[in-house]
Amino acid sequence: MKIIPYRIDLRKRKIFGTIIAIDGLSFDLIQRQHENWIAPPGLEATRTQQVVQHGDVSGKKYLYRQAVPASWKRVDYVWNVPGGFVSAMLDAHGADFDKTPFEASLNTLRMSALE
Repeated sequence: MKIIPYRIDLRKRKIFGTIIAIDGLSFDLIQRQHENWIAPPGLEATRTQQVVQHGDVSGKKYLYRQAVPASWKRVDYVWNVPGGFVSAMLDAHGADFDKTPFEASLNTLRMSALE
């Protein structure tokens, strides 16, 4: 795990991720970008969207899957957490992965000002 004041980088075997503190404007913008996503021509890919609630943490989860030209999976999250907003991402360089352990800890996310 690598900690930067506004960002946490995560890595476990082939899975990597990032959690980033964002403002309210970015919270709205990132959601609109995900919701308006369209797969480029020649790319067999899908996006599913789900509203999520884990204790005080709520927001949306976007699951991207690609079949052609290569198999790929990525999960993006945009959350309202106590004290602010965060954007997060999980990926495994093309490998499939279980996001359950990560999601089981979401209710612990909090934002606080650095002084």
